[in-house]
Amino acid sequence: MSTPESIGKRYIALLILVNLSIPIFVFLQHAPQNVSIWTGWLSAITLSGTFLLGIYFRRRRAGQQTPPMLFLYAGALAILSGLITTATSHKQPNSYLELINSNTPLNEIEPERKRLLVELGRRNAANSAANSRAAGAMKPISPPLFSVRSFASKATMESTLSQLERAYELDRAYATAMDQSAEDFRDKMLKVDPDYLRQFESAENDYSTQQAAIESAEESWVRSTSELYNYSIAHADVISVDQSDDLIIENPEVRKTLLQQIDKSKDLEQKLQDARSKALEIQRKAQD
Repeated sequence: MSTPESIGKRYIALLILVNLSIPIFVFLQHAPQNVSIWTGWLSAITLSGTFLLGIYFRRRRAGQQTPPMLFLYAGALAILSGLITTATSHKQPNSYLELINSNTPLNEIEPERKRLLVELGRRNAANSAANSRAAGAMKPISPPLFSVRSFASKATMESTLSQLERAYELDRAYATAMDQSAEDFRDKMLKVDPDYLRQFESAENDYSTQQAAIESAEESWVRSTSELYNYSIAHADVISVDQSDDLIIENPEVRKTLLQQIDKSKDLEQKLQDARSKALEIQRKAQD
């Protein structure tokens, strides 16, 4: 059996792989220096955030806590990845990072293209920080999704569904905030420097495509799981759990349908994990 320590080390190893492969991936794109730097920084922040959310929600569904140090390691590795990307792009190592973290008003940053990049970095950093605080304040789903105990009573089913919906709302709010940040950046940069915008988006194309696949897979999984628990709630009068934690379903048709829905939701959950693994595979190929 894996210990919490070994699980934490495994996650940290994956974070190292993700973050340290970003500079190699960016370098192989042969993009302009400014594009390379910002692609590296934004990829490190966004990929690390997405990876952490995946771990957090997966462990919470299993009724497990996420190792607190993992968040600190993720932040440190994202910064390290950005610094390496900056160094390999032959630019001043911390110029953009310092501006993002500084109190320098945006209207004092020139040229305008640089100002828009700093604004994007600040918004994404603020979105990630707010999401991390909200996610850290939420408890794991209890009982875990698909567990026998989650069907123990109508009230338990309703509670499990409500917890899933709250978790997904948090995830969607974060994705919406990041999408809005990117959309505002595109609208402004299109007026300032459309050629640069094309280069920037070209460098981000593979990542954007994979993120869309992850969001689509997550939406399908949550919808299926919600349908599962709504069905169980509607038929709670024939569903119970005995003292041995065995699921008892008196109506054969309800039993068949419920078990089919559980299998479907689990399959969609696996597809979601596969989509996230594919995102990591893109980074591994870049490293190779």
